[in-house]
Amino acid sequence: MSINCCATSVPHRDSSFKALLQAVAAWQERLQAGLSRSIQASDQTMGHLEEEILRKTQDLERKILEEAAQKKADQAHRSVRSVAVS
Repeated sequence: MSINCCATSVPHRDSSFKALLQAVAAWQERLQAGLSRSIQASDQTMGHLEEEILRKTQDLERKILEEAAQKKADQAHRSVRSVAVS
């Protein structure tokens, strides 16, 4: 079965990510602080700003990916258990 990551999807009943709200708030705070430092530093260029954004965004992506991976593992475990019980 092929899954298109870019297709419009409907959220599943267990689609909320607990880490998302906290992670986004923390990301925003860290990003703003990092960008402010980079703007203040006279020796830093647009490339430094881009690197700062990339680093901070990857941290956010990692946290959400960890939770998504755990949800996927939990779902697979539930599927295996329901087949075993049947």
